Amino acid sequence: MKAQLQLFLLNLSKCDEQTTIPRTHTKRFASTNLSSTILWVFVWCILASGQIHAQTDVSGTIVNQTWTANNSPYIVVGNINVAGLVISPGVWVQFASNYSFEVDGLLQALGTPSAPIIFTGTNVGWQGIFFNFSSPGSVLACCIISNSLNSGIRISNTSVAINNCLIANNTNPGNGGGGILASTTTDNVTLQNCTVINNTSGYSGGGIYAITGTNTLTMTGCVFSNNIANFSQNYGSYYGGGIYVSGNFLLENCVVRDNTCRGESTDYEPQYAVGGGLYISTGSTTIENCIFAGNTAVCGTLNERDSVWPAYGGGIYIQDGSLAMTNSILSSNVTSSSYGEYGAGLGVSSSATNSSVVNCTFAYNNTQGIYSLGTEPQVMNSILFFNNDNGAQISGATNATYCDVQGGFVGLGNINLNPVFQSTTNLIIVEGSPCIDAGNTNAQYNDVCFPPSLGTQLNDMGAHGGPRAGALFQIEAWPQIEVLLFGGVPGYTYLIQGSTNLMDWQTVEQFQIANVGDVINYFESTTNTLPQRFYRLNLAK
Repeated sequence: MKAQLQLFLLNLSKCDEQTTIPRTHTKRFASTNLSSTILWVFVWCILASGQIHAQTDVSGTIVNQTWTANNSPYIVVGNINVAGLVISPGVWVQFASNYSFEVDGLLQALGTPSAPIIFTGTNVGWQGIFFNFSSPGSVLACCIISNSLNSGIRISNTSVAINNCLIANNTNPGNGGGGILASTTTDNVTLQNCTVINNTSGYSGGGIYAITGTNTLTMTGCVFSNNIANFSQNYGSYYGGGIYVSGNFLLENCVVRDNTCRGESTDYEPQYAVGGGLYISTGSTTIENCIFAGNTAVCGTLNERDSVWPAYGGGIYIQDGSLAMTNSILSSNVTSSSYGEYGAGLGVSSSATNSSVVNCTFAYNNTQGIYSLGTEPQVMNSILFFNNDNGAQISGATNATYCDVQGGFVGLGNINLNPVFQSTTNLIIVEGSPCIDAGNTNAQYNDVCFPPSLGTQLNDMGAHGGPRAGALFQIEAWPQIEVLLFGGVPGYTYLIQGSTNLMDWQTVEQFQIANVGDVINYFESTTNTLPQRFYRLNLAK
């Protein structure tokens, strides 16, 4: 029997106005992966819509202050050291010159979707927000951070919550992490529902460069788009156009799209471009329900060198450590080099000891969907079709079973049939696909959510089959309640419904998904004074 769309009920008590760290509740439901839809679309002239009440010049050490919208904008006229600071919604912090903003104590920047906090500089830029061995408990919520010349955010051995932020148009010409640079041996690093876009790095990790050691970098519901590693096209090898990570890593319901890693080499000294979207240096990496699309690793084609060297891993490259990837799509990624192009979808080094790919879809990448240098990644219940101009879909020692591989591949349960995607951009299989119910028959791989899965409970090959298919229905408690739907299936009408008594339900948001992975969010009115309320997801009949 098919499972029905799961009901998600959440009892939300009225938010305590003193709450500084958001309370997040999630539930997996029948849906698809996230796409490149940006969670927040901010208007840069947001303050022009309201009256600017005052202008406040600030510099030096900030001790137990509160910055308010009534006294905004705050013009930074000298270097800032934060001992204790609360920034209210709607505040604009503008740097008059290339000044620093160092957090040594506690910073709580708590914006709202309708009144974000803006950090930006003049044409000469600024030095970004630097958490330097600071006190635990700092929060950046609903902030816009732009135009920094030394990474938008830098984190050194600090625990900070970064939620619902837009980190855009920052650079770090001399180091990694144009958007975020994190180096910690003491704390985990967490980003939730953030957009990191149009940042550049003179080194690796155009969007984020993170070294966490035995700690964990966790990113949920984030978008990394149009970031560039080695933007100035310097000679050398570079890694991770969107993300560079060394340490344990969890990436869930994220989009990594249209990022670029550039490498430059000569005849005598080979250099490489590795990991257009994501480069994994070492550690244990888990990737669930993500999309890697349109990323590029390009080597040696920009400065007319005498010779060029290979490009590896247009979407993802793992150098060392382990990878467990499920229910993810890698499409239209590119490796570009006249010397050698390998693994436009996924590249696996000989040093990567344990790589597992389950229920994933690789399609329309310009070279192999998977390229292995000899570690024999385990690939199951996946689709590899229309890659490499219809050439080899998999290269190198790989153990593939119950997969749909164009041209065929030796392995138990493998097939060689057109998967029948909905379109070249919506890579979800449709009724009549030979991939329906064709995965591993072991009950642990059974489908759970319908849609996106089709047929019976037997596993569907590809990113929309298996027990982890779908995305997250998530509710966050800020000063304003937000209901988030990560993904959905085109062709269905979804309903977000609310109730105060679990009996009388009212539709508060109705929508259709235009593309696989589009994101929908609903915000409660700030005037809501009800003591509690419940939400559920439903399908229109």
